[in-house]
Amino acid sequence: MDDKAIIEIFLKRVEELKNTKIVREGYDSGFTLKWTKESGVLNFQFNQPDEDLFRSLLLSLRHFFQEKEPTFINRIYNICHLCLTNEKYKNYLVKSRKFLNEAMKSTGVCLFKQRDHL
Repeated sequence: MDDKAIIEIFLKRVEELKNTKIVREGYDSGFTLKWTKESGVLNFQFNQPDEDLFRSLLLSLRHFFQEKEPTFINRIYNICHLCLTNEKYKNYLVKSRKFLNEAMKSTGVCLFKQRDHL
């Protein structure tokens, strides 16, 4: 498969991802632990997205993160890097890849105490 065909499939997959309900409408997820000394009670609240919506999102995302897929994101980065001639856009591409690689290493979990980031 040539690079042009791969990019066309990539763009189709991006549209599919953009059109998932969870991407269009967003979702609220997270958890809260509250304990008060006075009551001695620990309260736990957990919010998560609808399972079917989340599954739909994951099925769409897999096309970008499985190496065997033609739209594997690192393959797309490589194609773009070879095709771009504008240095400004190449620099955006480098920054984007670096940002994605750092995000992939992160757990995505942040802790807050009394609304202050730890």
